[in-house]
Amino acid sequence: MVEDIDPDLIRDALKTLNEIIHHVETADTMVDQGIMEIVAGLLKSPNDEVREQAAILCSSFGIGAIARTIFDYAFANLRELLEDSN
Repeated sequence: MVEDIDPDLIRDALKTLNEIIHHVETADTMVDQGIMEIVAGLLKSPNDEVREQAAILCSSFGIGAIARTIFDYAFANLRELLEDSN
């Protein structure tokens, strides 16, 4: 599904989400809508900018209480990203 979308559109969408997530209520709403799982998956994108924006957004999810309880979606992908030699 996401693989069929232009990486520039994904990057721009992630940037927009990064701009609006700084309120706890917004972060919780994003979690309720399943955004966190999608973003965690984008950490494996072949596009550098998509991975960067996804990592920034994942780190922002930590402000929401709901997100902190299910953050394990992102841990494996974050670890892979940090260990990636590219």
